[in-house]
Amino acid sequence: ERARVESGLPNLIRWASNSDKTCHLASTTSSTEIPLVPIMSEGNSRRIQSWGLHVLFNNNETVLGVDTGASGLLINRAIAERAGLKPMGRSQISGVGDQGPQSGYVAHVDSIRIGSLEFRDCVVEVTDRKDILSMDGIIGTDVFSSYLVTLDYPVRKFLLSQLPPRPTDASGTPATLSTEAGDQGAGSSSAAPGSSAQPQDRYISPTMKDYVPFFRSGHYVILPTRLNGKTQRLFMVDTGAFSTAISPEAAREVTKVHGSSPGAVRGLSGDVAKVSFSEAILFQFAGIQQQNNDLYSFDTSGMSRGAGMEISGFLGSTVLRQLTISIDYRDGLIKFDYDPRHGNHNF
Repeated sequence: ERARVESGLPNLIRWASNSDKTCHLASTTSSTEIPLVPIMSEGNSRRIQSWGLHVLFNNNETVLGVDTGASGLLINRAIAERAGLKPMGRSQISGVGDQGPQSGYVAHVDSIRIGSLEFRDCVVEVTDRKDILSMDGIIGTDVFSSYLVTLDYPVRKFLLSQLPPRPTDASGTPATLSTEAGDQGAGSSSAAPGSSAQPQDRYISPTMKDYVPFFRSGHYVILPTRLNGKTQRLFMVDTGAFSTAISPEAAREVTKVHGSSPGAVRGLSGDVAKVSFSEAILFQFAGIQQQNNDLYSFDTSGMSRGAGMEISGFLGSTVLRQLTISIDYRDGLIKFDYDPRHGNHNF
């Protein structure tokens, strides 16, 4: 823990000394609608691995996977070099997997354009690896925590719109882009040092009465989830995960666990050494229920340590791919909509 914090100290010093150059909105529009782009699996041109966005770094275009389970902007070395980004300090990048943190660096970006929005003076993380899970990079949805974020998978659209103003808000509060992975356990998009932003009580606007609260630890979006109607556990919402997964301990409470398949699951920290499979589980969360069979099951204690609470797994694409998901990071609110007339079935 001490080594991890010390490795981030140079970045905090740089952040504090450049507080006048924070990432800010430079365009005149305050909302945008962007197509979700399918990212195909390596070696299988017919299987969609993830969904991404067209993002321009200093006018150099790439496609980044949209990931509610990630924090900040993370790109590979080739994309950074093409955009002319220079290292500002070293960093460590962690995620699912048993190979430990991966090396990388932090870089400044003059301009980031996403749809009709342009942000200036931002920071991204760059991995030393040539690729990131067979992608050019990933963009955590917490990057857009100043907005109401909507991932509409059935119609393949990503929408950013203004959050309803709090009664206590000052008028004209500027939108920002939280591009640096945070440093609160698993990561945070908290305000920069010197910012006037402070913790506040949740505000539920009349327009958002159908939303449900979620727990937030760093960038983790965490929901209470019932399993087979028997027990309730905490699960992370993770659109970047190709499959829903559960810890063996939680799975054994409601179903059978069997088998072992090393290397079947891969994350930012490499392969998961030991993967089992659990039998049928009915998930119930935030008004949604879905049956999942033959779930991946592996140790989630790393996520639990990062979150400061027990995380029993994550809700991945097998659960989320036919839903419209709206997230309000500011107030910790989320809504899932399902329309049986729509849906993508080619995952």
